[in-house]
Amino acid sequence: MSERPVGVGIIGCGVISGAYLKAAPNFPILQVKACADLNLEAAQAKA
Repeated sequence: MSERPVGVGIIGCGVISGAYLKAAPNFPILQVKACADLNLEAAQAKA
């Protein structure tokens, strides 16, 4: 039985978000759908 993918969003695109984004491919069930931050440039850099 295969698991359905789960879409997730990263809220806050500071230092730790890079670690989350780097680790995400290790979890096939996760699909990063969005990145959000009050700093638009930071969010765009991670997207």
